[in-house]
Amino acid sequence: MAVAGRCPVSLNHSKAIYAKDVDVDATKNQTLHALATGKVVRSQGAAKYAWTITFVCPEDKAQFVQLQDGGIDSDSNDELTISYTKGGESYMLLDCGINSDKTSSDQDGKLDQVLSGVATARRRTA
Repeated sequence: MAVAGRCPVSLNHSKAIYAKDVDVDATKNQTLHALATGKVVRSQGAAKYAWTITFVCPEDKAQFVQLQDGGIDSDSNDELTISYTKGGESYMLLDCGINSDKTSSDQDGKLDQVLSGVATARRRTA
């Protein structure tokens, strides 16, 4: 049986050619309520979506404006859409916002930029 080993990702419908690691975390709070009758029931909250993408840094300039100066510092609330493929399934994260922009480097030639954020919704597209 063959398995998928990569997760292609796009930002605003353009392939993120410098992306190397993709993490999408979907959570939905679940609460158990013990009733006076002895019965236990469950309620659930709204789904929440968080994402993290690690990019390698090209020598000339970043591929997306969100990775350049002003990406996280911009006062505009421009919508960012992230699409990714997990095996044979494709998903789109809608109305994404950046809440973290981290750059790290080491002496072995590694220079990464890590963007993290949240999305208001996730839709399966294929």
